[in-house]
Amino acid sequence: SLIDDIDGGKSPVALETLSTTSAETMAQDPLYAMFRHAFMDLGTKVENEDIGMFDEKPVGEYGKTIVMDLFNLDEEGIETEAAVVMIIWMAVAHELHEVLRACKNSDVNTKVNILEGLDRAAAFWIGDLQEKG
Repeated sequence: SLIDDIDGGKSPVALETLSTTSAETMAQDPLYAMFRHAFMDLGTKVENEDIGMFDEKPVGEYGKTIVMDLFNLDEEGIETEAAVVMIIWMAVAHELHEVLRACKNSDVNTKVNILEGLDRAAAFWIGDLQEKG
């Protein structure tokens, strides 16, 4: 998937990268923290894993872990739905948190940061198949 960047070019974004980099990029997001801690709790209390792990993977990568596990089920489309719910939706929420942080920060780049964040959130949610109208 490609997202328009500020210079008018396109930047590639992979679903896997959204999940595997989330521990760094989304660390300040309260919604991400809630999900991460819920999966960490599941990992330690239900699966008897070490703290910070979920399904034998780092808990910060819970989205990728769940999607990859669902590929093993013989249920059509379940992994696609999980990718939207677990990875894309959290990326949208992250971009909106970034917009909120930019609004609170009143530097000269604030307007650009807000518009970029809203554009990325919409791009993640709508995708590249939107028709005009």
